[in-house]
Amino acid sequence: MKNSKNIIATMTMIVLLSIVSCQKEDLNDYTFSNENVTERLAFDANSSNFDAPETDGNCINFEQYGEGYAASTVLTSNETIEVNVKGTHSVNPSLNAAMVFSYASGEKYLGIAEPPFSQGETVPEAGSLTFDLGSGPAIYVSSISVTGIKAFNSHPYVALYTASGFLGRERLPVTPIGQSTAIDLTRLNPRGEAIERMDVVFNGVGGIDDICLVEVGLPTPQSCVQTMTHWYTFSSDPAFIDMLPITMGNGVAVNSYSYALGTPTSFRDRVDDLEIARTNGNGLAELQYELLLVKLNIANDADASSISAIASIADVWVDKLDLGDWERLDDLTKREARGIANLLGEYNDGNLGVPKCQQQ
Repeated sequence: MKNSKNIIATMTMIVLLSIVSCQKEDLNDYTFSNENVTERLAFDANSSNFDAPETDGNCINFEQYGEGYAASTVLTSNETIEVNVKGTHSVNPSLNAAMVFSYASGEKYLGIAEPPFSQGETVPEAGSLTFDLGSGPAIYVSSISVTGIKAFNSHPYVALYTASGFLGRERLPVTPIGQSTAIDLTRLNPRGEAIERMDVVFNGVGGIDDICLVEVGLPTPQSCVQTMTHWYTFSSDPAFIDMLPITMGNGVAVNSYSYALGTPTSFRDRVDDLEIARTNGNGLAELQYELLLVKLNIANDADASSISAIASIADVWVDKLDLGDWERLDDLTKREARGIANLLGEYNDGNLGVPKCQQQ
């Protein structure tokens, strides 16, 4: 036991202080995004018509509907997500004015018609479209393509709303009928928050060619950190299972306390055990809990550069000390364990250069 403590103390004292100072410099250089509270109004014509991302068929393109279809619900092309839609026309705002139109080429788009609909309406009128995205699976909108945009008095725009309220809006460019402009909406939503509502306000005439959606489960891999509650909740998700096994320590070997978590059940059982022990003041359990969370976030593609050295030190502690050794450690060693756990916790709290993910 004394040899183990000496090894740990030596490694910790050599590396810990230098890493902390570097991490503080990294934190000072990091700028957090205010996209979620900033209204986006600027329109860059050179960057608007981007290549929409691959969404595995989760796009609504209206080709499956006939011309003149009064759209109250629309489906993605792979029929996995259904979205409620309401069009608003100034003549009778209480009636749904959303209708499918056709280009001369026969391709379909969604626009506004004056209700009640009559046969032979071929030109969209002024109004707006509202999409209810909160009644089905949690989703965010990656892009929207528009056509026939011609504003009358003010700029047309698309606005996104989360459960917390207004997220941001993007101006829609003037686009001739028969042509299509794709608008990247991930710029309004860099953390992939679930969208409750999308308003497309034409402030004139216009139509929508397609809307591409991404279903929210485990987040798309990104450089942000999740909570243990999140991972526990989604531990049966196939994307989580693909992250396993998670190895604690430097590998399962003779005379080592390292272990590997290879199934959702073993992960949940270990988290339960660590929760009980850390609640009872066990600093080694706190260290392992925070280290496990760090490793999960790194497995989900969070940037590891600010924490990898500390995580390596923590792995040595897992190798050398079992949770039951806590009460036998001297005060200095206990303080070192808590210091490492605190640094790991700072990373998991989004304070070491990698922000926290938006919780769903």
